[in-house]
Amino acid sequence: EHLSNLYASINGYGGAPSKMQLERLAFLEKEVARVNATFEAIAKKDVEALNAQLKAKNLATVTVLSKEEFDKKAE
Repeated sequence: EHLSNLYASINGYGGAPSKMQLERLAFLEKEVARVNATFEAIAKKDVEALNAQLKAKNLATVTVLSKEEFDKKAE
């Protein structure tokens, strides 16, 4: 939502982005990186717990692909 608002405000103006818009972009990039790191930490913990349960039942474990691995498989 915030990113699309920023995009709309930049896209709707013929000149260069304002200092405030560039600062907002930098803030949103940091926020996205922070949220991604939090998600990855939670997901890693959950996958490790799930794999422990699967291993205890002699089932195949879950492997998490990196973004690069996922992109390569998607091609």
